[in-house]
Amino acid sequence: MKLKILRALLVMAAALAVLVIALVVWFQGFSLQSDGIFVVTFAMCLLGADRTYEWISKRSSNRIAAYSSAATALMIGAFVMAELMARLSFDNRASTYRWMAGFGMVTALAWVSFDLLLRGRLDTSDKWVKPTATGLAIVVFLISLWAAFAVPFVRVGTVSPHDCALMAQALKEFSPEGVSGGMRLSSKANCNWRTLGLPEPNANVISQSGEFHPWFSVEPPVYSLLRTRATLSVGQEWIMLGGGGQDCLYSRTLKGWRRDRCETSWIS
Repeated sequence: MKLKILRALLVMAAALAVLVIALVVWFQGFSLQSDGIFVVTFAMCLLGADRTYEWISKRSSNRIAAYSSAATALMIGAFVMAELMARLSFDNRASTYRWMAGFGMVTALAWVSFDLLLRGRLDTSDKWVKPTATGLAIVVFLISLWAAFAVPFVRVGTVSPHDCALMAQALKEFSPEGVSGGMRLSSKANCNWRTLGLPEPNANVISQSGEFHPWFSVEPPVYSLLRTRATLSVGQEWIMLGGGGQDCLYSRTLKGWRRDRCETSWIS
């Protein structure tokens, strides 16, 4: 009994560690207040998955059925928690379900891999160790490859002309009326904005006479490891406390950068 409890705790801790890494990569950092809810949520889901596996394994010798049922229980728990968070206005339903589905699959894969690996070692049955270790290595490799191509987490140090061109593209697509209407640009990036069809940055959105000037802004891009995808933060204000911003995801294609989607990041 103590051996089973120890294995279950080790497996859940290892799976949660993988989840934290995924959160750090996806959100470019980890905040205990905002991201800790995912860790707590999936800790409860993992407990349910472990209990489901134990219940199924006592009634069937088919490990595939037991692990499939456990993974299904984990995902059901994740979606139930996603609906609860949406109803509690934690975030909009589309974003919450997408996050819980993605992090749920990562957590389920990590839990199954670590459970197979540690179950073989602690139960002194070596027949599962080598294939499980090989499978775990493959999973880690695929996740790393996916992160390298798909997840932007590399922040730009010194902005290059290519970065500036992408920033200008993001601004023009986000606020074409701002570009044509002569809004003031707010950006700390050292770019030749005039050659890119944008005004020179002017941080003084309120003149000495107290008059407010509409403005728009863009932050340097955050790239994936192989620079195949990028996220940029853009925003604008037409009137005092009347504006908003978005985080936009771009993908590199043969014809250049293509905007995939944008999510609202702030509203004033």
